Amino acid sequence: MTGRIRSNWLGEAALAVIAMAAFAIAFSFPVLTHLGRIGVVWDWPEFLIRNWVAFHSLHDLHQIPLWNPYECGGMPLLAHPSSQIVTPLFALPMIFGPFVGLNLQIPIHLAIAWSGGYVLGRVLGMGLMGRLTCASIFPASSWFYLHIGVGHLNFLPTVYLPWVAALVLAGAQSFSLLPWITAGLLLAIMFGEGGVYQVTQAVMLALLIVCWMAIAGRSWRPLLGIAVMFVFAAGFGAIKLLPSWRMMRLHPRPVQDIESSSITILLQGLFTRHQFYDRQRIEAWGFWELGAYLGPAGAALALLGLAGAPRRWFAWFLAALVFFVLALGGVRPWFPWPLLHHLPIFSWERMPERFLILFILAASVMAGLGSDFLARLYKPWGAAAALLLLLAAVADAWMVSRPNMDAPVAGQVATVATSPQFVQDYEDPWSMMNLALANRGALHCNEELDFHEAANTRVIAANQPGYRGEYYLSGPGSLDQVRWTPDELRYDVATRAANVLVINQNYDANWRLVRGRGEVISYGGLLAVRVPSGTQRVWLDYKSNWFRLGAAISLLTCIAAAAVWRREQRIVRGLKSADSLDKLR
Repeated sequence: MTGRIRSNWLGEAALAVIAMAAFAIAFSFPVLTHLGRIGVVWDWPEFLIRNWVAFHSLHDLHQIPLWNPYECGGMPLLAHPSSQIVTPLFALPMIFGPFVGLNLQIPIHLAIAWSGGYVLGRVLGMGLMGRLTCASIFPASSWFYLHIGVGHLNFLPTVYLPWVAALVLAGAQSFSLLPWITAGLLLAIMFGEGGVYQVTQAVMLALLIVCWMAIAGRSWRPLLGIAVMFVFAAGFGAIKLLPSWRMMRLHPRPVQDIESSSITILLQGLFTRHQFYDRQRIEAWGFWELGAYLGPAGAALALLGLAGAPRRWFAWFLAALVFFVLALGGVRPWFPWPLLHHLPIFSWERMPERFLILFILAASVMAGLGSDFLARLYKPWGAAAALLLLLAAVADAWMVSRPNMDAPVAGQVATVATSPQFVQDYEDPWSMMNLALANRGALHCNEELDFHEAANTRVIAANQPGYRGEYYLSGPGSLDQVRWTPDELRYDVATRAANVLVINQNYDANWRLVRGRGEVISYGGLLAVRVPSGTQRVWLDYKSNWFRLGAAISLLTCIAAAAVWRREQRIVRGLKSADSLDKLR
């Protein structure tokens, strides 16, 4: 009997892996066939440059990527909320190079989304057809391909949402802490991959699930479990969370106006088939902020899901309703989005239509319940009908979504004359990546925090009036640059009187004087060192105490998680041993 169960499980696992691989290949085919090319349109340069600087710091200079001198006159890198380097998947750029490795992440993220939906369907007790449907509808929707088309690489971690939902459900249904701890780890990875929006959305989804489970089961245990998830998420993510929190306090994103959309516009995003990333919608923003294609076949399966038992679909129907209302935005001051917009983090977020992504996740669960209902009610023709509807939904979504996958491989980064020494340039913001590859900083930049504001920097580019060099003394003296890397600067200074060594980068308090006499100061917003008279070598390093503290907390959290895992393994082995003794007796 045990052998048969194991054989069935292996057969199902093999089928799921084949379906997952086929899905990821089919929907990312243009990327897989042009791995050496890269996106160059819209916001691609903004996100590419951070990935490249991190790769360059780690791979070429063997430094922790803490500082990014190539963007906006210099800014923190690992601490940037949208940086994508605190994730196991950053191993791909390190192995295959920054561009090929980044392209490989696209199909891998699709596979993560598909497998998460499959596991979610299994946790919800769906049959095979239900699990396949739940796995496919969410990652087939156009939201993924539209955001990747315009270079919104910070939307890649959205694919972890089905996994978070599955783990929260598993934790609420068991006495084990491991699902909650694993969900916390995924939240930390989502933030490590730049998913600020996604983490807040995942928390909202988890709270909805937990509240429903607590009410339905009349138990406080799910609420205690989600508290464990939050603690471990903060602990695992502390290595980036602490420096990012400090950075966001010093350089906040300007509070956005309370935007809104109509029901008609949202339905357009769900059902209009002409969804290309550069197609303008009714308002100013393009379809990438609105599109989340569901289509008629997917909607039909979701409606069939409502024919099942209310205990199975009610929580997901409620979630779909909540996220659809949130996607409407600030239609009225008392709507959910205007109320959330007063809270920290949410006040910086924009485009409430992005909540349609969570609506699609809830709809994919209801569609899975619909396929399950058909397959169980009418055997064997119900399963065939469910399969046909699923294939129609996936094929329809493929035709809508796949053209946007041409954008990530639209071209090559243009070649710019390489500078032997690092120098700042002022060009159009779409030249950021080109300039970085040429060892030039992009002073004119796309940036979501306040660094892009001209009033917030005193850095002057080499092609602007008043440029005095990338380093200079404010008074008489001689100065030579000995070493330049993103996180380490060395200069030989000779001056007869007290002087100021000025570096043409934004000041940050994490720059420390590790050798030489003097004091690191802000010189009108520029990084500078006040030096005494004499001859000396000045050595500056970028050292973040918040990063060190966060790394220590993350390490301790990993040790705590391992201890919990070992304890639960011992309990399981003990229960199995006791069960075996009972059978022998």
